[in-house]
This record gives sequence, C-alpha cells and structure tokens, in this order.
Amino acid sequence: MHGRRVFAFSKFLFRFDRPFFWPAAGLNPEPMTKLNKGIGVVGSTTIDTIVSQHRSVTKIGGVTAYAGITYSRHGLDTFVVSNIANNDRTIIDRLEQENITVLNGKTNRTTHFVNDIKKDPHMSICK
Repeated sequence: MHGRRVFAFSKFLFRFDRPFFWPAAGLNPEPMTKLNKGIGVVGSTTIDTIVSQHRSVTKIGGVTAYAGITYSRHGLDTFVVSNIANNDRTIIDRLEQENITVLNGKTNRTTHFVNDIKKDPHMSICK
C-alpha cells in the first residue's frame, strides 16, 4: 500500500487518505462529502440508565458520544461511525446538534446499559 494505512470495519473499508464505502455496508456515503479533515470516532453509541437510591437518569453514552462531543467542542471536525437503531433517531439528532457528522450502520436495537449504583456502584448491565 506504499504508506497508506487501511482500516477494515465490518463490511466497509476506510482508507485514511480518502473514504470508500463497500456497497453492502448499508451506510449512507453522503455525510462524507461534508468532511475535509478531522477526526473519526468508531465505536458504540449507547443509551445509559443510571439508577441511584432516589432517581433514575437516562442519557446518551458510549465512546462516540463522549469522545465525539469532546473533540467537537474543542473545534475539531468530527464524525462518528456507529450502529444506532432507527427508532432512536434522537441520539443522532443530539450528536448532530454538537456538529458531529454521523455515519450510521444498520441495527435493530441500540446498545443499552443499566448502571445500578444503589446496590453496587461498580455494577453495569448490558441489555
């Protein structure tokens, strides 16, 4: 590859010098036309529920949210590659409000975590 780095992720191929989407990936390549240079975060976007003694809070989580929002708020053009269910469109909207371009794969269900800190502050359940 003469100095070009290649990263294979599921059914699409991402070359660091230019993006290329495998047709079977199910990703929409249109958002990539908005990017010149920036940083990409590839990973899980989750719905986290934190249960404490007195209340329960649900919020967006995962590396794409935490790292993506941090990079974007520091002025870096940011895109995320993740799998978010169609019925959780509000998550995509929230990331886009932070000026993050979202490349979303197909999935029937977004990953959910329940952090029950009323019983054990170190316990996390993935559903």
